[in-house]
Amino acid sequence: MNYRYGGNAHKELHTSIQADEEPFPTSVSVCFPERDQRRGEIELIQRLLFPTCWNAPELVRDELAIVDSLDELGSLFHAGVCPYTSSNTDEIVTSVLDTLPQLRETLKKDVEAAYKGDPAAKSYTEIIRSYPGFLAIAMQRIAHVLYTAGAPEYARELTEYAKTQTGIDIHPGAEIGEHFFIDHGNGVVIGETATVGRWVRLYQDVTLGALHFKEQEGEAHKLKKDYKRHPNIGNHVVIGAGTKVLGPVNVGDHVSIGANSWITEDIPDHTKVYISNHPTQERKQNRQGNQTHWFLYCNPVEVRWVRFSSASFHSVFRKTNTHCRNLFDMVLDDFLLSPIGLGALLAAVPVVYLYLIQPDPQEIELPTVRFIFEEEEQDSSRPLFDRLRRNTLLLLQLLIIVILAIALAGPYISVAQSQTVSETVLVIDGSASMLTETSDSTRFEQAVSEAKQSSTGTNSIVYAGNRPKVVLQTGTPSETATALDGLQARPVPANLQAAITQATAVAGENARIVVLSDFAGNRWVEAVRSARAQGLQVSLEQFNDGGEANIGFISQSFSGQNITYTIKNFGSSTVTSTVSVGNSTKRVRLSPDGITDMTFRAPPGGGRAELRPTDSFAEDNIAYVSAPTQDTVDVLLLSNDPNRYLQTALSVIDVVSLSVREPPTSIRPDYDVILYSDVAPERLLDGSVETGRDIVSNGGGVGIVAQESPPTSYQDLLLINPEGTAANPTVVRGRSSPLTEQIEFPPPEQYLRGSLTNGQTHIATSSGSPLIATAERGQGRILYYGSLADSDPFRFNYQYPVFWKRAVFYLAGRAQTSSLNRETGERLQYENTTTVEGPTTTLTGQTISLQETGIYRGGGKTYAVSLMSESESAVDTASVSETQASESLETRQEETVVSRPLTWVVALLGGAIGLLEVGLLRRRGDLWWLCCFIHSLQLGCGFLTYRPHS
Repeated sequence: MNYRYGGNAHKELHTSIQADEEPFPTSVSVCFPERDQRRGEIELIQRLLFPTCWNAPELVRDELAIVDSLDELGSLFHAGVCPYTSSNTDEIVTSVLDTLPQLRETLKKDVEAAYKGDPAAKSYTEIIRSYPGFLAIAMQRIAHVLYTAGAPEYARELTEYAKTQTGIDIHPGAEIGEHFFIDHGNGVVIGETATVGRWVRLYQDVTLGALHFKEQEGEAHKLKKDYKRHPNIGNHVVIGAGTKVLGPVNVGDHVSIGANSWITEDIPDHTKVYISNHPTQERKQNRQGNQTHWFLYCNPVEVRWVRFSSASFHSVFRKTNTHCRNLFDMVLDDFLLSPIGLGALLAAVPVVYLYLIQPDPQEIELPTVRFIFEEEEQDSSRPLFDRLRRNTLLLLQLLIIVILAIALAGPYISVAQSQTVSETVLVIDGSASMLTETSDSTRFEQAVSEAKQSSTGTNSIVYAGNRPKVVLQTGTPSETATALDGLQARPVPANLQAAITQATAVAGENARIVVLSDFAGNRWVEAVRSARAQGLQVSLEQFNDGGEANIGFISQSFSGQNITYTIKNFGSSTVTSTVSVGNSTKRVRLSPDGITDMTFRAPPGGGRAELRPTDSFAEDNIAYVSAPTQDTVDVLLLSNDPNRYLQTALSVIDVVSLSVREPPTSIRPDYDVILYSDVAPERLLDGSVETGRDIVSNGGGVGIVAQESPPTSYQDLLLINPEGTAANPTVVRGRSSPLTEQIEFPPPEQYLRGSLTNGQTHIATSSGSPLIATAERGQGRILYYGSLADSDPFRFNYQYPVFWKRAVFYLAGRAQTSSLNRETGERLQYENTTTVEGPTTTLTGQTISLQETGIYRGGGKTYAVSLMSESESAVDTASVSETQASESLETRQEETVVSRPLTWVVALLGGAIGLLEVGLLRRRGDLWWLCCFIHSLQLGCGFLTYRPHS
């Protein structure tokens, strides 16, 4: 029984959908990747990184096969990133693919960690193919690169897919070190701002999460974003099953955390955390009638953590309260370099013991020698002094042991020391916002002038453009000045975070980093913190003059012959402006932080949009437009049995003017495209085929749809040698192409078999018969579609019109308007070396970087390039906070507190007391020579404890 809905909900749903506004997506032209059980990105990544484990021997033997796989993976990445953002998509994908070799080496270390950390692991191959933890880690590492490159939403898609497959939830923003291993894995959760060090091992159900959340000020029910919420895990850490580490706590190095622990405070290095008092169960019987009910009680659980840096301290302080132990460690660390040396105090135990077991002396009266002690008997009124005098040797022995122990512990005092900076690394922001005009120059010019003042004897320069670039390394002051004079800001978005990270890698010991920027946004903050955490001095020099009342274009979109601009007022007052595109002019009035969309007809042949009046940041007041000179594409469908699905797909293309003719008929060569579909061979005139050849020679296109018996008059227009029909093939992809990317082609029920005679295959059967193929003929193009019309399941697919729209534009030699209008910072890719005329210079290469706004002409196409970046247009930047600038340096020297060892002082004191003891023994005459020998050894040990500390 088939159900048919008869209600009215569809009307309300349609009204609600039509009323959507941002931040809900509103563009119907966006095509998101399918969220199915087999994502092509995952399979390609696995084959590329470990081909021998995933049946891809061609990637081992043939480097070109890797190129094809990278092309295909890049196309999938591009399809995933595009729906979320249209800015710098090519650059994002390229930067991710560039990291694959490094990611592979990191994942090999993760496999090593899994093999060493799991007694059940039998081989590396088993880990790569079977361990859910490894799959989750691999996807997170790829996603993290996408996340940091500017595609966080698509990165989240990949980690969510990994979660559905493994039960492991790792946010792509988490930073994870090498040799990371998750054993079993189910239920593991790692939050966005968590950091994990090297050689860390987690077990199932571990959470590195947030303890509580802050609310956004001024917005009810909205939690604050982009702040530290999750823990930092050090190196060589093991976290047992079920453990929860919550909040921005710090877990030190060499820490072991037992199962089911609850951690909400910092844990120092060399610490073992465990549940000291496990719950006990008590049963209580309660009888009701003939039934007996048992009640289970559990007592509270106490969590303890102890230091295990040495066996002696472990045994002594194991029962000590946590806070007292912290205080004890803090006091020792403030005065001793090596507190473990105090363990030498245990040497006092045998000394005291020997004194306790020695026999008591017997008093014997010798009258003949009584006169010798007459003077001593006069002091018998002072018994305490007399006992101390008799045990002076014991006190001296204990004092020497204490002094030796303190010397071993390395006593020190803190003193000020002047440290000289030997190298300066200058990070200079060359992004669009630095072109903002101030009273007498631009921000970039001010930054260059300040950079020259900040240089030292040795300098390096990192230029922060859309890609960071090391301009100079370890140069002299004159070389530095010359390099700075050769730099200029470009109207492109910049990655300041990547530039600071690059500067951190370049900086040597005792170097400082000086960042000169307007510091728009806050993505650079983590890079500064990371550099300072490595002991580098970081100075922030901000230039944020001007730009108080900026209004500009921040994005553009295309639909058919229309272009829509998004305009924003970044100022603090209402602004009225005029927007002109070609011959059309509109007025716009925007309140502070107001945003509006304005739609115009794209001028034939292109032009530019202008915002007037201009302001101090002129780069976003002009947007260039590239559009075809003709408004429509004239298409002729020639068929004796018109395919209504194909006819409908062509009819819904707004720029297509469709004509349908039935042979035999004469046609004129004034069409842009001719499509031959289900033509009766005996009714097709030779002149109709010859007209198709004329259209190709004139720069147009011909498309042929397969049929059981294609007309022999097609000849060279048919790109295959037909060999009859076949059924139900397996579909494989050929070379990646914009014609077929993001489209899934189902296997046809019937298709025309044959071998390709000319051109290239995009979609084929496993036996090699082309299903979609194209060929270039002079200035024209030919397309072949191999599925038989009545047996083609693709005609029911929603992507069927998408493909034919692309096919028509390809055959007509007309790029879609959206592809002709680019943003600064993107790149043009060509198969061969191509010369492109830019706005001011001529560029040559296979990859052309779009670093200027204006018109680019090359490869038979005209591109318009404009700055479309909300972050760069927000030029009225806030001042850098005191905390962020707290380490700013004004001179080449800084005063730091360092430790000055006192070991030699303590050793001399021990030697002096040892000499005093020898003197006492000499006076008493007790075992003179033996004691002298023993205490000479003591003095030698005391002096040996002296060792310089850096």
